[in-house]
Amino acid sequence: MSSIPETKTNLADYIGRRMNLKDWSSSLPLLRLLDESGPLTQPVAAKRLGLSAGACNLHFQRLEHEGLIHRAEQVVSGRGRPSGVWDVDHARNACITLVFDVPFFQGALLDFSGKVLTETREDLSNLDTRSAVTRRMDRFLARAKKLAESKGIRIHQVVAAMPGLLESGTGKVLSAVNFPQLNGLDLQKRIPTKYGWPCQSAPHGLAFFYGETEHVAPETRVMVVHWDLGIGVMAGKGNELLRIGTSPGKGAPCFAELGHIRIGREPWLCHCGQKGCLEAHVGGWALLRDLNDPKLNTLSGLMKAVELKRKKPVSVLNMAAKLLGEELIWPLQLVGVKQIRITGPLAPVLSDMTDAFCEGLSKGFEGAELERLRPTISEDPEAAMRRGAFLQAKKLFLYS
Repeated sequence: MSSIPETKTNLADYIGRRMNLKDWSSSLPLLRLLDESGPLTQPVAAKRLGLSAGACNLHFQRLEHEGLIHRAEQVVSGRGRPSGVWDVDHARNACITLVFDVPFFQGALLDFSGKVLTETREDLSNLDTRSAVTRRMDRFLARAKKLAESKGIRIHQVVAAMPGLLESGTGKVLSAVNFPQLNGLDLQKRIPTKYGWPCQSAPHGLAFFYGETEHVAPETRVMVVHWDLGIGVMAGKGNELLRIGTSPGKGAPCFAELGHIRIGREPWLCHCGQKGCLEAHVGGWALLRDLNDPKLNTLSGLMKAVELKRKKPVSVLNMAAKLLGEELIWPLQLVGVKQIRITGPLAPVLSDMTDAFCEGLSKGFEGAELERLRPTISEDPEAAMRRGAFLQAKKLFLYS
């Protein structure tokens, strides 16, 4: 057998004669395997993937050529040449997360191990236009780009976790009620055009979901409620989002974001344009509406009042928790949920509201089943959201 050329150019020619270098999606199963299982030898990887030794070898060569994997160590076993152990080259591959946790913007460049290489957290409350927001974001992206280039790091994916109502398919912000300066922002178009990186904008509830379910057992049916000025409810099997029903227009399977499911209560007008949404009854902005107190017109003010045990704010939040428990009875049964996690900016003041939530649930559950569904309140919602955005970005690259 002729030897394989050693130079990178000749190696690319060699692989290219046998595999399509421009479309390396067929090598993604190997990359996923290494990411999930850690360092492996080629024979072990070939067996797990059901590939011949020759085909598996070519996949290793292509991923090495792309700078996605590297030889981690050598293993000597008996006679013959030592076996090479391969792993994802975590240090030379990265993604970017852009989290708009209004009024804060949090940007991070992270390598594939999740190590933060550079980050920022900035208060945007003094900015009054979309262009001012994008200038602030661009300042961080330029710094991240320069750092990545100086260290020979490739940026593969950007995820923007956005508040408010997003346009299906494009991720364009249609209505960010609590920060209208974001309205019209289309990062899925802007970032690839300006920087050449693929970008996906998604509701920031997804970042909460992935962050809160990272360590949930794969077979456990879980529901994550992220509660802030709005409210989002998502269900999954472990950290995999469940898909039920179809999205409007495209017919693609989805799990409807339950914050905007209409309920049989007073037809309050929701910020999404519909009447009677769950969010219009229990979202943070709805609670501020019900309080009708000029001195309590922000979420932070509401939380402070609850911490101080002020009677009316505590009562309003308890009523909302009870109503939420009642309205989640049917999706909990539909999905077969075994665990509920509550996260988001309101989470720190919700520990005393779990009894009210369970009172609502008691209209459909009782005994051990009801106790099992008593919600767990996130200990660090902000950290979970940041971590979830990273996991989402990496997942997009590996599974798109």
